[in-house]
Amino acid sequence: MITSLTPEQEAKIQEYKEMNIKLNLNCNKFNQTEAEVYAKKMGEFLERDFKKVIICDGPIDAWRLTREYFYASEVANKKLEDFTDQDKKDIAKFIKEDANFFIRPYFDGCWNVWYSIIKYYEEVLNIELPDYSIVEDSLKFGMIFPLKEVIIFAQKPLYIKINGENAHCSTGPAIEYRDGFKMYFLNGVNIPKKYEWLVNTSVDELDCNEFPKIKNVEIRREFLRKVGAEQLIEKLGAETIDEEGDYSLILLDLKGETGKWPYLKMRNPSINCWHVEAVSKECKTVADAIAFRNGTKIKPEILT
Repeated sequence: MITSLTPEQEAKIQEYKEMNIKLNLNCNKFNQTEAEVYAKKMGEFLERDFKKVIICDGPIDAWRLTREYFYASEVANKKLEDFTDQDKKDIAKFIKEDANFFIRPYFDGCWNVWYSIIKYYEEVLNIELPDYSIVEDSLKFGMIFPLKEVIIFAQKPLYIKINGENAHCSTGPAIEYRDGFKMYFLNGVNIPKKYEWLVNTSVDELDCNEFPKIKNVEIRREFLRKVGAEQLIEKLGAETIDEEGDYSLILLDLKGETGKWPYLKMRNPSINCWHVEAVSKECKTVADAIAFRNGTKIKPEILT
């Protein structure tokens, strides 16, 4: 049993981490023949006879079609081609209600995240593993949905844009698929549809009055990072009442019921960005605010 890694084994982790990133960024398109060859192998593994192999242009199309086939065989006990107009309305409702169970792909692929770990166990730690070619062969595909008699494949994205190791694009989608499905990220933070304007709007045109309306802390942070702490605070009419190094205690009116409220503005050196965080109304100094936030007046080396 392995209880600790040698220095050489630890040094190898970065190599396999880079392998994982490379796999995740692969956007190569696969063809029908490749899908059918893998479908045969998957069928043998699952002991199923797939009578139909379908390729979709992205995860959303694949998910919808998967749910249609599932509804037809498991709920309506019909074939898709025999659906009436009412059946189609029922299945549309079924898919909408079932959408909460859909796991949105991050970087595409079912096994990409795990493959580099498997290889590390085998090649570096010399752990003997069972045959995992079913995993290895799946890496060329996007998401795969094996049903009873139908197997559905999703193509990988058209592109993935990153900043360092994080999905990121400040001017548009960071990930886009051939079926039109797009995902917006800022420095690894998923930006939902209601906030896509934060990505698509230039810094000069961003309305800082929208900042107080954002409830999600990570999305607020990306707003602050994009606009810049000084510009945002100035436009919102903040008043600085105390300063100490990279910390400031400011009074800020975020247009709620509380009126002006004290906020601790602080720089996080670990990710090179600023945070603005509400503190107790009793705080009059930076030291008060730090003590309120952390339970101690000692400044943290890294902000959580």
